[in-house]
Amino acid sequence: MKSYRNTSIPAASRAINLVRRHHNLPGSGVGMTPVASDEGSRSAGSNWKREARANHLRAKRRTVLLSDIPIGQLPVILEISGGSNFVILKEKEKSGECLVQFPDARESIVDLARLEEVYDGTCVFLNPKDEFPNKTGGFWKAVRSMRPTGKTIKGLFFSLAVLAGALFYVHIESSASLGLVRRSLILPLMGMLAAGCAVFGLVQLRHGWMGKNRPSRVIELGFVPHFTVTALVLSGWAVVPLVLFNALLVGYFLVSSRVGSVSSRLEKNRNMLVGFGFLLGILGTAPMVMSGQLAPEMMAASVSLGSYSSWLLAHCDRTWQTVRLVACS
Repeated sequence: MKSYRNTSIPAASRAINLVRRHHNLPGSGVGMTPVASDEGSRSAGSNWKREARANHLRAKRRTVLLSDIPIGQLPVILEISGGSNFVILKEKEKSGECLVQFPDARESIVDLARLEEVYDGTCVFLNPKDEFPNKTGGFWKAVRSMRPTGKTIKGLFFSLAVLAGALFYVHIESSASLGLVRRSLILPLMGMLAAGCAVFGLVQLRHGWMGKNRPSRVIELGFVPHFTVTALVLSGWAVVPLVLFNALLVGYFLVSSRVGSVSSRLEKNRNMLVGFGFLLGILGTAPMVMSGQLAPEMMAASVSLGSYSSWLLAHCDRTWQTVRLVACS
């Protein structure tokens, strides 16, 4: 254990080696597995991943509340003191006590409240590297592991009803107009009002029926690609700006390091984001309706599906983060 008290070896290297020993993984045949050099050009996340690979581990550096860290994913490395030092969280007890290990291999029992005072909010999840890694990724693995419940069935039924309702509305309106193409400044306004009422009604109906249960939101997020494809089929390139906006929201969630119940930056601007997405949909489809290239019912259905997708993405940030926390295992 003398090598763990060697201050010339970075604390991060010593901490990862201790986690490697916990998982009974092979080392390099010497007292300390290869040490990462301090390169200023590398980000903290890249350094952790490089150190982990040298120790036959996978590293995921995430922003997470201490109380959200699952017991089944211990041990993990906690960054403290502005990221200048680290401790290994080995055990969490219901009594509020934690067993931590320092980079010099010493262990101590610390109160959870005391640990939260010095914890920076950044945790490094470390797991043994799979010999045959799952190419589909941990996110979808976590989604597939969900068990069907009454709440998830509600989410499935509601999402199917939204999709079927949009297509049924297009069919009824198209049959009523007998396929006639008309040019009028009033038609885009009618399509906008219909789309706005549809989105507002869907949100209110969803709140009243399902509330804020998280399992149904996971199912509903899975329907966003279906809503997107349907909107593209109905309105073509006219709805592309709205689709790209939703893709940016998805990209934000995938790039973000937040997991669990950490507050998201989207929370204060959710309604503004949904309104901006709705506006993009109107601006893209209205000119085509005015020129007679797109029927107003097509406009209403595609914009309502795209805007409802924006609402789901903006209001289900905590759901994304919870599933990504499960995917850290």
